[in-house]
Amino acid sequence: MRRIAIPMAILLVLLVGLLGCDLSPPLVPLDASPSPSATPAATATPGYVTSSPSPSPSPSPTPTTVRAIRGYVVDRNGQRLPGAKVAMGSVSVLTAVASASVVDEQGQTVSLQAGEFILLGVPSGDQTLSLSYDDASRSIPVTVQASGATQVAELYLPAYGAVPSGSKAVVATAALPYIKVQKASADASLTFTPESVTVAFKAPPNGMGDQIGAYSVTYYQDGGTALAPTLVRPCSVDVQPATSATKSGPTAIGEFYILDSSEALRSTWTPTNANGYLRLEFFSDTKRTRPILDRSGNPLYVEITCTLVP
Repeated sequence: MRRIAIPMAILLVLLVGLLGCDLSPPLVPLDASPSPSATPAATATPGYVTSSPSPSPSPSPTPTTVRAIRGYVVDRNGQRLPGAKVAMGSVSVLTAVASASVVDEQGQTVSLQAGEFILLGVPSGDQTLSLSYDDASRSIPVTVQASGATQVAELYLPAYGAVPSGSKAVVATAALPYIKVQKASADASLTFTPESVTVAFKAPPNGMGDQIGAYSVTYYQDGGTALAPTLVRPCSVDVQPATSATKSGPTAIGEFYILDSSEALRSTWTPTNANGYLRLEFFSDTKRTRPILDRSGNPLYVEITCTLVP
């Protein structure tokens, strides 16, 4: 019998077909590591439904509301007070000098007169408005409306305004409101408690101050009649100029001897006019050629009540 020769290539094809073998490239295993993502996958918890967080929408811009307070400040004399500080929390402003220009709550430039103010950017609702000038201060409750400007009536501050430029004005305050004068009988001598009094001096805002070189001592009975001639004594008190147009100068202290042991005072101060007062006036020298002036331009003095006791 004759053998038939089959080529080797044909045999290989037949063998692969019979075995069902796939000669395509081998499969590559999938990577089990998580793919990078901006949002981590939510972890399920038994009994709860979880969801992946979604970015919050950007808030829409809200319109800016400008709140303001408008008004003016007056001093002890009811006059407009330039340079007073008006504050609410950390927001503050000074009251204007004449014809000052500022920006209002609507962004417009407006003119303010002396003592007027506009305070911008304040919180709404019940608030506290603080006023201050020199050594005086005051707090006032106000209600700020939700938008626009809140108008306030005139705001009183217990202070005196500045004196004219170049003024040698001085203000004086006695430390004691009264002294005691003792007289045991009609013919007895007088004793004084205390025998000297302390007076504080300052140059008011914008004042130049002055040098005090003498003072006078006069006792009066109720009604203004002098009980004895005036005594004049030397002293030396230097009152320094004011710090600025809105701040008084430093305090200067003077100690003044008030004892009057004269026969004139002893004989006229009788129990029938028991009470009186002591007036101290201040001058540049013992000749009293030039009186020290107060903030109004009048001679400077202080008065102390005297009580006569047996």
